[in-house]
Amino acid sequence: MTTRLATKDDLWAILDIHNEIILTTTAAPRIEPLTVVECAEWFRDHVASNSPIFVAATGAGRIVGWGALNRYHDRPAFRNTADDTICVTAAYRRQGIGKLLLSRVVDAARRLDLRAVLAGIDPANEASIRLHRAFGFEEVGRFKEVGYKFGRRLDLLYLELLLGPAPVTPSA
Repeated sequence: MTTRLATKDDLWAILDIHNEIILTTTAAPRIEPLTVVECAEWFRDHVASNSPIFVAATGAGRIVGWGALNRYHDRPAFRNTADDTICVTAAYRRQGIGKLLLSRVVDAARRLDLRAVLAGIDPANEASIRLHRAFGFEEVGRFKEVGYKFGRRLDLLYLELLLGPAPVTPSA
């Protein structure tokens, strides 16, 4: 298995994996599948904002997972914070691909001098919680019943990884 930065040529595979997760799990808060246009816009936004996207590929070159750093918020005060997305197609889960992708995402956050990376996770997604905790993410909050999917209300658990000292801003 190899990981690398995603290119526009990877968009179909990213779209397929993301839509599989949307339609079959509570890991993605969307209900309707992502369209090709939305995926292309998302990719352009990530490139424009220097928010890296990585893919995991088999030896034969098949994309089986992807991970991304996402802007946490558009307000300038949050520019040193990102959140992550890690998606692996069902047939390849529990094979260490999430670890490979999250490692790339965390390394990229460090290179970008980010202060924090957040992860919003359905508390029932124990594999994702274990994965993030293995990288040092700590639980910082839970929003109760803020989601609704597959006929049930969903909590949202937030985990955070602090990466380094906050930038010092001179006082006026």
